[in-house]
Amino acid sequence: MGVVSGLGPTYDVADGSLRAIRATSGDYSAVEQFLCVDLRRICTTDFHEQFESSGTPSDQRLLLKRSQQIVGHVLLRFRDVHWGKSRIATCRFGPLDLLPEYRSPWVIAAMLEAIEHAARERRTVLIRADLADVSRGGTLPPWPAHWLTTSGFTRLESHPQSILAELEIRADRASAFHKLEYAKCLKSTHIRPFRQVELPALMKIYRAHQSAGFGFLQRSEDHWQTLVRRSPDVQIFVAMDHRQNRRIKQRGGQIVAYAVVSGNDILEILGNAKNVLATEQLLSRICADAVERNVQAIHLPAPASGNWLTEICAASSSSSKIQNNKLQHAGIACVPSEKLLIRRLGPELMRRWRPVYAGRGTELGWGLGERSCRLTLSDKGAKLLTGGAGPDRLICSHQIWMRLLIGELNTPGAFAADLLEASTPAARRLAETLFPELPVWRPAWDNSICI
Repeated sequence: MGVVSGLGPTYDVADGSLRAIRATSGDYSAVEQFLCVDLRRICTTDFHEQFESSGTPSDQRLLLKRSQQIVGHVLLRFRDVHWGKSRIATCRFGPLDLLPEYRSPWVIAAMLEAIEHAARERRTVLIRADLADVSRGGTLPPWPAHWLTTSGFTRLESHPQSILAELEIRADRASAFHKLEYAKCLKSTHIRPFRQVELPALMKIYRAHQSAGFGFLQRSEDHWQTLVRRSPDVQIFVAMDHRQNRRIKQRGGQIVAYAVVSGNDILEILGNAKNVLATEQLLSRICADAVERNVQAIHLPAPASGNWLTEICAASSSSSKIQNNKLQHAGIACVPSEKLLIRRLGPELMRRWRPVYAGRGTELGWGLGERSCRLTLSDKGAKLLTGGAGPDRLICSHQIWMRLLIGELNTPGAFAADLLEASTPAARRLAETLFPELPVWRPAWDNSICI
């Protein structure tokens, strides 16, 4: 039986009680003992390098204690994320580290409640994690309120030789003008490893994509330094264009694209919008290196539909032995407060609504009875009001409603799969306007070194 005490609930057990608390600097040695000796999940050297030298002020650790003994640990990372015209505060947590005898559904549920409590104090509107990090070594509990399972993120899998062949086909089919531009770009572009002094150039490219995209983490300079410093197994390649003016001091031209590679995974590949050909050359170099290492498949981030990278991977997979080139990673998410989420998403929702409805106030309802609510949009902004779903409403489960709000599920797909129904044609049109298919882009580079 649980009682509220400190951070989240305290659960009574036969030989004491379990209590979730925030870790302090005085718990450093105890956390090292727990992770390196008790669980043997990480060696002491890695602990010092990855915890002591590069922790950020926004990180927070929660400890599950029985009396004074640590029996559970989780690391929370709080980050701001650009969501189109909006910016929302998010929390991502890593593995739930529990001693084997404490990996039970109710202990996991208690940890999730403590995580939600810590996120509410920071006014976080979205909490996310990989399902594998929650379920490893134990049985999943019934999710607490506000928690739901998601499809997580998708990565594309392709054979490097097939990608190289597709790039050659695209070059042969191009017009004479584009062939001339490609020849000029090929002659003036040089691919080489990244140098530490060129970090501002990488930050500039990332910020250009971040400002207009969905799901891009807001990386501070300290965060960039942390990523570069903590990536011993990661290679960073840059595309140098010698035709560009050197606005940032760097030798041999200006960086117009970069890629982060770890083993067979391309964790991140971004370039300036005007230099798509340079980004293709970067991809070609990575695939050529993979062929030399006899790699049978490489994994790439899955960007928005219609993106050149998606088109290349889709075409290359049809001509290779890899039939299903999508790798789905299930996830778990929590929206602590739906009203706060709508307030934070207000600028982006208004951007989608204004061109279609020209300032006419509209409402979209959901649910029945006490759980019903309605999303109102007018020139004054977007609000979520409880009660009275109204005639124009969506008929779906609470999980589907949440997945629509956070852009994890696209409306046409939900209607086609009978996951979602609309009470009126007007409700369907409004839902398709407000909840389009969003490229929820998860920076794999950040996630790959998160412990």
